[in-house]
Amino acid sequence: MFNQAIENGLLSSNPFASIGRLNRKNNSDPDNIEEVKEENVYSMGQVARALDTAKEIKPNHHPVIACGFLSGLRMGEQIALRPVDH
Repeated sequence: MFNQAIENGLLSSNPFASIGRLNRKNNSDPDNIEEVKEENVYSMGQVARALDTAKEIKPNHHPVIACGFLSGLRMGEQIALRPVDH
């Protein structure tokens, strides 16, 4: 976006050019790489049972639980959701 603004003559330089990548990870350390282990993955049957149970026990919470299982959002992203984010 800033580079396009420079090309259009709206800016003379990119104010963020010198900050580098904010989410740089150290790929040289294999101990810092998080692996997805089989025990951390739910089967579709487990997901279906959890959603059915949630619908029975806490029907008001069912959409939130379904979003958690089916959206692909990370936990922090799910926690940050607000009702206006529908």
